[in-house]
Amino acid sequence: MKALALVAAMAGPWSVAHAAPLATRMIDGMTLTTEGHCNVITLAFLLPLQYIRHFPDSYGDELLVRVEPLETGRVDNDALSAREAVRPQPPVDTPLVMAIYEGDIADGPYVRFQFEHAVNFSVSQGTDFRSLIVTVADTGQDGGAPACGSEPPPLPQPLSVLYEEQ
Repeated sequence: MKALALVAAMAGPWSVAHAAPLATRMIDGMTLTTEGHCNVITLAFLLPLQYIRHFPDSYGDELLVRVEPLETGRVDNDALSAREAVRPQPPVDTPLVMAIYEGDIADGPYVRFQFEHAVNFSVSQGTDFRSLIVTVADTGQDGGAPACGSEPPPLPQPLSVLYEEQ
């Protein structure tokens, strides 16, 4: 019996399985890149989220994106219901003031993007389901919206039709 207890005591530390730590926050980071006249904001998350919808449609000084957590097994509910924010790190030329994950809203969670002034934007889901991609065309203070991309697409050439009388 003593031998069995000794073997069990020695095996104890090597047979203990440790669970992976649960996420204590949602935002993993933010990257800002430039494509033509546009800023591309990629907001990365530690847990997978699915993009549901956003408001307003394409223009404003604030963007509200509804997301839904995907099934991830054991999830820290504190992280899902938390509120946290990230700001662009200087030097960055972007109208983005901050991005806020709002897990504490009753019909949420939401991700809120706040801009210095009204901008044109589009929203898409990252292919990894762990990021949101917001493309921003800075309208500037005068409200003029530059096109995204370095060059606008060429206009189609008009067709010439020659009619012959018969």
